[in-house]
Amino acid sequence: MRIPFLHRGHAERCLKDCRRILEAELHLGADQRLPARRLRNAFCQGLGYGSYDELIRSLSLHPVATPGAESGALPTALTKSFTLGLDVARASGFRLPKNGAHLAAHLADKALRCLDSTAPRPGEERRAPPSVRLYRSTIEGREFLAGFAVDGPYVSDGEDGVAIGVSSLVRLVAPSHFPRLTNWNPQWTLPERWVVVKYSHEIRIDLSYLSDRGRLEFSRQFGVPISEHPEGIDDHGALFFRSSAFIALCDWTRAHPRLAKRIDARCSSYVPTLPSEIARANSQVS
Repeated sequence: MRIPFLHRGHAERCLKDCRRILEAELHLGADQRLPARRLRNAFCQGLGYGSYDELIRSLSLHPVATPGAESGALPTALTKSFTLGLDVARASGFRLPKNGAHLAAHLADKALRCLDSTAPRPGEERRAPPSVRLYRSTIEGREFLAGFAVDGPYVSDGEDGVAIGVSSLVRLVAPSHFPRLTNWNPQWTLPERWVVVKYSHEIRIDLSYLSDRGRLEFSRQFGVPISEHPEGIDDHGALFFRSSAFIALCDWTRAHPRLAKRIDARCSSYVPTLPSEIARANSQVS
């Protein structure tokens, strides 16, 4: 049985909350982390999907207006998700309490309360923004895509993604230079690594396999600025408004005007001027 979600952002929020709760239970240090991809797939399997990719494929352009009866199975599904997540943690070398079943149910209860606190009020479901992939581009043999979800526009390499507006390309020389840096992979070779970070310290997409020209093309097409400093910058979408991905978003809003009405300031906090910029761009076309 699959747990239904209103849209991609709703699903992403559930997965992020589950991971945050599990990491807090394990008391992970600054230099410790769980395997993100395996953990995300484990949570999705508990929720009734074969993998994270299957979950995303199952979400249609139109969000589910009212979750069906399957939503009543959420406590059981969350318990299964945490059971599988704890298995991933155990296989990764973390020591866990002996009573794993009790711990999984305890964590599921925490996640359920967290989800209940952010559940949409009656009548809000139909105003949820659509989750849609808008633009694809292949750069030096690697495919990237831009889309729109509950948090606004984002860019992804198919495995990892990041919100546009608070992300940038930075050149990393050594992890010791960035005490707040998260998700550093100790297998990465030095002295140089090019990555897309969220804010100034959350590594999201590795672009080291691209050349200088390829990274410039990525920046131009998706509106992700290249930082001239050792930490990331927030441009709140300034470069995105001149990108090919933004043009694709505007094209989509003209083709789907009723769905586009859901795109407002509440669902684009990282790019607060997005609705007005879309209106301005569309007025120049019409």
